[in-house]
Amino acid sequence: MISSRSRESSSSTVHLVTHSGEPPALTGTCGQRHWGGWRAQIIWRPKAVRSLTLALVAFLFGTAITGFEVEGSSAAEMVAHWSIVPSPNTGSGRYDFMEGVSCISASNCTAVGYYYQNSNVQTLIERWNGTGWSIVASPDTSTNLDNYLNDVSCTSSSGCTAVGYHFNGIADQTLIERSKGSAWSIVPSPDMGASQSEYLSGVSCPSRDACTAVGAFKGAAAYQVLIEQWNGTRWSIVRSHDTGTTEGNYLSGVSCVAGNTCTAVGDYFTGTAFRTLVERRLGTSWSITSSPNMGHSYDNKLTGVSCTTRSACAAVGDYDTATSKRALIEHFDKDVWSIVASPNAGPKGADYLNGISCTSKACIAVGAHFTGSASLTLIERRVGSYWSIIPSPNVSTKKTNSLNAVSCTSPLACTAVGYYSLVADHTLVTKS
Repeated sequence: MISSRSRESSSSTVHLVTHSGEPPALTGTCGQRHWGGWRAQIIWRPKAVRSLTLALVAFLFGTAITGFEVEGSSAAEMVAHWSIVPSPNTGSGRYDFMEGVSCISASNCTAVGYYYQNSNVQTLIERWNGTGWSIVASPDTSTNLDNYLNDVSCTSSSGCTAVGYHFNGIADQTLIERSKGSAWSIVPSPDMGASQSEYLSGVSCPSRDACTAVGAFKGAAAYQVLIEQWNGTRWSIVRSHDTGTTEGNYLSGVSCVAGNTCTAVGDYFTGTAFRTLVERRLGTSWSITSSPNMGHSYDNKLTGVSCTTRSACAAVGDYDTATSKRALIEHFDKDVWSIVASPNAGPKGADYLNGISCTSKACIAVGAHFTGSASLTLIERRVGSYWSIIPSPNVSTKKTNSLNAVSCTSPLACTAVGYYSLVADHTLVTKS
């Protein structure tokens, strides 16, 4: 059984969906996206929307770049074979999703997400030790209320930070968990108010004592940007900027090359369409940076970002056309964001990119392509100055397969995570 509660957005009444043992049925109209995923006008879950919506209803329908150098590597040397790696699930008949991943080496990765248990959702954390994936015990604020993890960032084998949100019985609130050794624990995180809905969708930790998490909270008239910072002792809310108090502003991903040098991406709602949103921190303050869009009347969103230096970043997402959804890639170079042509899996259907990871020599972006009857994994690679689609595996070419995040420790050592659907939804891990 599915219960829902509603909030007012900048454009319509939106129902917040809770889960009672089975995924919710999508009853809204397609074409409007929300944070980090599909925006179907009636569902607002950050990142979870992307997975749940695609898992249940699959009806939504390279290129010059500078700033990253490929020194001493030919295109042939940068080609890696991707394969599916077995990953555990919480139990038969349950629904398991992976939303974020962070690798400190090819033999040490941590992935986070969530799973359905009885009438609610609980956190899921898995770890790769070089030979296999295993589920790690993760805490929840309550076994009777929803808990989600959306992203993770690791600085060492025993030092990871994961972010998301939980339902306190009144509203969704921020959730932050940190590992110390092999044990995970919930750490206090500030909220704008116990009755205000808010969430964290992305996190980046350049060191164990410096982390930045981003998301959004429900303001008086619309959702507004939420940025929190860890100083090694506690989390605090830092001043951020919005395009307007009546325009919904949402941040989906963040990348920090230093504690005081970060780039966050997302989107905002103008009243008629969603447009890209980029905010940067240089020093002690955040500011909005101009970012381009494809077209004037269609939705554009950015869901992931990866920076190798303060002046070299790449961001991914998607944009709408009159007939389809297309992959969107933007590059930051010499203090200017620009759109770079990105390949799509086909002239029809829907292509979207959820996550990106860049090393100094290459970038890998992951997402999915909807063929009209199934959703297949999508992996794109930038080598030198060009993006191209590379072959990616699927559990079934007739069902749903989606990659939500990727982490690379070298151009040829990447791990991408997501989920696939057969009878139920299961974790999906691919490695190169």
